[in-house]
This record gives sequence, structure tokens and C-alpha cells, in this order.
Amino acid sequence: MNVVPSQFICCHAVMWPPPKGSELESILQSESLKNWNFDIFRFNITSNGHPLYWMLMAVVHEYELPRLLDIDFKALHGFVRRLEAGYNDCLYHNSLHAADVTQSTHSLLQSQDLHKRFLPEELLASLLGAAAHDVGHPGVTNVMLRRISHPTADRYAAPLESHSLDLVAAIVAQPDGDIFARMPPAKRQKVLDNMREMILHTDMTRHDELVT
Repeated sequence: MNVVPSQFICCHAVMWPPPKGSELESILQSESLKNWNFDIFRFNITSNGHPLYWMLMAVVHEYELPRLLDIDFKALHGFVRRLEAGYNDCLYHNSLHAADVTQSTHSLLQSQDLHKRFLPEELLASLLGAAAHDVGHPGVTNVMLRRISHPTADRYAAPLESHSLDLVAAIVAQPDGDIFARMPPAKRQKVLDNMREMILHTDMTRHDELVT
């Protein structure tokens, strides 16, 4: 659980938008993208093993967030590629799971036009929180990390979730990963704060706070 994994070296072979007339372009059309029954396993094959890159890029553009929030494309591309690369090859907490959660979040936002109640920066925080919530996850629980006295468990009350936030901060610190560079400081901080709360609340011990 290093702060900046070696796999953060960014691969530029994948680049938005999807090829014209391709199955990938068809799957990422608006009607398909918001479908609650979206077939994430087929999408994993169609995206050639890059489900998180294509999913996050698709939903961010679906809400026109690069235009509305003045997000530099190169920074967005670098951020998303590094984020996907930061996921470990776990059986469950992997980039496919992150893509699935991101698509599900988009589907919920589309339900009853819920997204219209959100500001652009709130939509961005929601989508980034979904996409980044398990980045760097080692495939074990917080309880396990505490039992083996892992350094991350000694540092944080919510080790896994805090580690994911550390990795997001590390990506944003990269020259080609700061998607917030053009945002006013207050708006930038709002996105980061909202995303932080969303990711921290994926800690199972905090779920009661959301339903009581």
C-alpha cells in the first residue's frame, strides 16, 4: 500500500472519444449508459480491459463537466488513466468494480432527473467518489489491517478509505493529473471535501450514519 504505486506510470494508448461506429461508442450512448441493467462484464470485454477509463470519461462528458468546470482534457485523461492504473488486481475491489459503481451512480443520478438538483461541482464529486472509492484496495478489510498492525491502520481510523484518498491526492499532484487546476479555490475545495466524505462513508462501520 505505497502512496504512489509504480503502476501509476500513465499509458496513453487509450484515448477519449471512442472510435466512430465501434461497439464501444454504441454502448456509451446516453440511453445505454443510464440503464440500471448495464452489462458491466460485457463492457469490460468491449473496453479491452479499461472499463473505468471509458466509463468515467463517458459520464463526465455526459454532464458536460469538462466545459462547465473548465477541466483541461490532458489533465482529465491523465487523472482517469492513473486512477484506473492505481487499482489492484483483486477479485472484487478492482477497476471493474469501480466502473460498475460509477455507472450505477450515474444511473441513480438520471433517475427522476435527480442530477438536475446538483451543481456541476457536486456531480463531479459524486462521480469521482464512485470511481475512486476503492483505488489501491489490497483485497482485505480494515479489521485485517488492524490485526496485522499495518502502518496504514496505525495512521488512520479508516485505513482503506484514507489510503484511497491519499492516492487520489497523489494523482492530482502529478503534472498531468490535476483536473482541478483551473477551478476557483473554493470550488476546488468543495469537490475535494464532498468526494472525501463520500469515500470515507464507504467504511462499513459508518453506514449507520447514513440511514439513521
